[in-house]
Amino acid sequence: MKLRHLLIPLLALNFMSCEKEPEPEPPQDPVDNTSPINMAFAQVSMPGFLGFKDIVFTASGRAAALASDNSIHLATDSSYQFTETYTLNHTARCIAMNPNDGRIFVGGISQGYQFGGRFTILDSEGMNQITTGELKTNNTDLPIKYDFNQAYWNAGGGIYLTMGNNNTRRSGAIAIMPNPGTSNRATLYNNSLSPKEFYASGFVMMNNGAEVFVGMTEDIDPLNPTLDNIYTNADKFFGQWFRVSEGYAIGYPYTIGRNPINNQNVWMFNAQRLYVNGKRQIIHSGLPANNWNSAKVDINGRVWVCTDQGLYRSLTGLPQ
Repeated sequence: MKLRHLLIPLLALNFMSCEKEPEPEPPQDPVDNTSPINMAFAQVSMPGFLGFKDIVFTASGRAAALASDNSIHLATDSSYQFTETYTLNHTARCIAMNPNDGRIFVGGISQGYQFGGRFTILDSEGMNQITTGELKTNNTDLPIKYDFNQAYWNAGGGIYLTMGNNNTRRSGAIAIMPNPGTSNRATLYNNSLSPKEFYASGFVMMNNGAEVFVGMTEDIDPLNPTLDNIYTNADKFFGQWFRVSEGYAIGYPYTIGRNPINNQNVWMFNAQRLYVNGKRQIIHSGLPANNWNSAKVDINGRVWVCTDQGLYRSLTGLPQ
């Protein structure tokens, strides 16, 4: 009796050990990060009937928007309720904010491309002008005769800039202002592309500056047409630039907006095209059919598009 009771579990165990091993689960398909995504947009209620040129967000939730009448609109937290604070006395094109102390940089144009690009720096309240002037080179004190296209105020204190002649889109510069607020001098970083002429537009710095992408048009040869390219450099504008193309949208980005708390970014191309990381197209609804000026991303991952018809924001954030 005791032996029979002992053999039953042993036989059962032996039978189970002879059963066929279950088939492994088929591997799951990887997340598709290249297929288009749908995003709906709605206009943001702002005072008056203003178009907008550019907007900037910081990791602390602050934001500043540049309107078509060159007025500055400031939001002090991530609810993004904007208040008009200042109106510039010169034409402006782009805006940046110091992530540490909230000072605001506004880049303008070169008057007739005979003078240095005009800029203004405001205090953190956006109400008082700290300095204004024309951008000049560090070593030769010559005016940098280009419009500002995009600006990024780095946590280290310098302002990185892309600039160009927006009449021809065939010449420009990449520069850094090492001491904004105390000096109107900038260092040009176009040595690795010289003697080629190039126009620099949208750019993004990721991984604390370890990876940089810049949209450019480049004249390889005066007899050949201008080529649209995206260049990358792994050392904050120093050293050699490399053209990249595989998987990226055709053309070059006018602006690139990065979420200030991660590497989510949106690239705005011509013909009202938006791409996540330059590769994944956003199929958008609710945006004007034309006259876009820039696209940026807030800390919630939502995309903001500045247009001549007003300021627009996506109803949802970018996919993680």
